[in-house]
Amino acid sequence: MKKIFVLLTAIIVLCAASIISGCNASDAGHTHKFADEFTCHDRHCIVEGCNYVKKATTEHVYADEFTCHDRVCTVCGDKSIATTEHQYGEWVVVREPACELKGVKTRECGCGETDESDIPATGHRYADEFTCHDRHCIADDCEHVETATTAHKFGEWKILKKATCAEEGLRERICGECNEKETEKIVAKHSFDGNGVCLNCYKNVKECFITPQTATATVAAKLETGRYTISSTESGNVYAIIPGYILTELKKLGYSSLSVIAKNPAPGLADQDSKNKPIKVAADDTSNLWSKDTAIAFYDWADFYNAGKKIDFKLDLNIYAGRDIYIYTERANEYPLEIMVTEFGYEDRSGWVVGNGNYWGDVEYIEDKGWVMKDVTDGGAQEQFWSIISSEIIQKKIAEGYTKMTIVYANGFDGVDNPNVGKFTNTASMICPISKETGSCDYNYVSGTIAEYCTEVEKDGVKYYEHYVNLTDANYDFTKDIDVLCFNKDADGKKVTCGYIADIVFEKCEPEVQEDKSGWIIGNAAAGYWSSVEYIKGKGWIMRDITNGGAQGEYWLTLSTEVIQKKISEGYTKMTIVYANSLDGVDNPNEGNFINSGAKIAPTLKGGSYTLEYVNGNINQYCTEVEKDGVKYYEHRIDLTDTTVDFAQVAYIICYNQDAEGKKVTCGYIADIVFSR
Repeated sequence: MKKIFVLLTAIIVLCAASIISGCNASDAGHTHKFADEFTCHDRHCIVEGCNYVKKATTEHVYADEFTCHDRVCTVCGDKSIATTEHQYGEWVVVREPACELKGVKTRECGCGETDESDIPATGHRYADEFTCHDRHCIADDCEHVETATTAHKFGEWKILKKATCAEEGLRERICGECNEKETEKIVAKHSFDGNGVCLNCYKNVKECFITPQTATATVAAKLETGRYTISSTESGNVYAIIPGYILTELKKLGYSSLSVIAKNPAPGLADQDSKNKPIKVAADDTSNLWSKDTAIAFYDWADFYNAGKKIDFKLDLNIYAGRDIYIYTERANEYPLEIMVTEFGYEDRSGWVVGNGNYWGDVEYIEDKGWVMKDVTDGGAQEQFWSIISSEIIQKKIAEGYTKMTIVYANGFDGVDNPNVGKFTNTASMICPISKETGSCDYNYVSGTIAEYCTEVEKDGVKYYEHYVNLTDANYDFTKDIDVLCFNKDADGKKVTCGYIADIVFEKCEPEVQEDKSGWIIGNAAAGYWSSVEYIKGKGWIMRDITNGGAQGEYWLTLSTEVIQKKISEGYTKMTIVYANSLDGVDNPNEGNFINSGAKIAPTLKGGSYTLEYVNGNINQYCTEVEKDGVKYYEHRIDLTDTTVDFAQVAYIICYNQDAEGKKVTCGYIADIVFSR
């Protein structure tokens, strides 16, 4: 009985302990233990295998009542996450912004939390917007000066006081952007600029090259061909001078020597006594003219004629700069003395075109006019006569870098008798270079009447006919002569016994290649940049805003990286984008002015991101205006050697759909993209 009582007592005690500790029947068998004693949060029993949770019986205690920031219970340390937003008051400026210094402003929540933000720097302010002169910031206490970043766009010089070679003059020009005036004195003597042009009388130094010293003599200059003619109204002695200071000026321009040709145009022996005319050239004084020992060139009466009526001498400017050179001749009234200077552009062209005697052709060269190709059979039954364009001159020009030869035909030469009954440019003709494939003349290279296969041009009221030969054409062997075949009857059956080549012009230019440019600019409609592109062959690209001037304000296009990379691999170093206000013959829906709208070129920089600041502004501001056939274009050149740009990555063209006056512009126009080396 006593044992039963003890057992019951133990059970009662255990149950009481269980009640005190919160135990229930499922937890019986141990006393719950907790990591802390705080009753302001739920506590888990830490006895292994026990899932008992004792609920919080008191509230957390916080330092404040604001729920807009995280709070920590001061009793148990539990963190309460903010459940509401801060309620900030008005911004208060702590530091005002300056030109280059950001300002600071703050605002405060009722809980004491402070929010701080920058106020952008104001940037420098100037009295005007023109970057072609230095500008001072007008802000108080700011001494910043922005140095001019663009050049003045001065207009033409206006002469305020005309100069003579004895009295100073004055001229003025005005910048079309900022109206700044620039005045300049005009010196009272020949004063040559870096291009060799006198700032007083505007004569080129070459015009002053030879000066007559005899009262009856005159000197005529043809600068474009480097030719001078010394003539006189009397048959006696004639003196001319090459002034030493002119030679000095030429040396400053980069000439080291001058190759001079003196030519006697007399047709033959004038008479038995004098035979012909002399020429004598010497430095420093006329007394040096009379001896071969002191003269630079010394050809007496018969010598000049016997020398083939042409002599050469050289003026070494390291020796003769600053020293006067005297020229003596006679009978300049009948046969003016001709002086030619190779460095000034003179070329002896007489052998450029020669007759082909085996094929009924002869050629006469007339200085300043051209070549007369003659049918020596006077319209004979063979019906044709052949001439030759010398391979020697073609090879020389190719070696000098020339890539284009233009043959300029004419119907006749002014002042030269023309025996033709018919019209030369209405005759059939052929240009026959040697085909590399066959090794013989290609009679199909060009064929037809001259007027048909040539381009008609007009100069000084005279019509000429130009035919272009591509000297880079790999199908032809330009180390061989080129045959020119002319027929001796025109299309109307009238006799033509003379053909006329007025000029042969060599040019350095890129070979003409017809490229498919349609994919050079790509629209970005698919990428979500509001644009499409239409390419019109022979005209250019129309870039369209497909939102018709939508609120985004701009439309983006892409320059083909494939094309740019190909051109770079071919050695091209520059890319010029040629904008236009519209394309000829194409409807233009713009209300505004495209070239007065904003645009950006945005290439990818080395490092991987594109830049919107590579070039930015209105097209007519950052482009160079050029005019062709009466139409204005706007060129922007991109340096493909720029090491900061990755031209293997995307490059954008970004156009704005309003011009500077706020008028809608929904189409942009690129007339061409030109690559150059």
